[in-house]
Amino acid sequence: MKKVNSFVVIVDILIFIIAFFLLVFVPVNKVIHAREVTITVTDKGIKNQGKIGKYLIYGKDENGKTMVVEITDSLLNFRFNSSDLYANIEVDKTYKCLIKGYRINIFSIYPNLYKIEEIKEKD
Repeated sequence: MKKVNSFVVIVDILIFIIAFFLLVFVPVNKVIHAREVTITVTDKGIKNQGKIGKYLIYGKDENGKTMVVEITDSLLNFRFNSSDLYANIEVDKTYKCLIKGYRINIFSIYPNLYKIEEIKEKD
């Protein structure tokens, strides 16, 4: 009987965990933990990662806490208008937003923005 090298087993397990994370958790993260937040947009930009870019919105929530959210299409939510949504967001305006997902700093994963409604200033 052939002896199994424990190093090979550990590497196989790590590869499985990473593949699971990339193929399952990242897309699912874009549709869980839905909540409404109010964001005053301070900047917006596109973060390029190779040939793939992310629309990022930088802002402050109603408590003054800095937030970064992304706008990406989502097959699980049947949303394919990320470019249009990004184009309609203006810096220095405040929006009521529907976001889903968690911020996971170590992997540069951001909550996904799904809906916006501008909050007009009262005269």
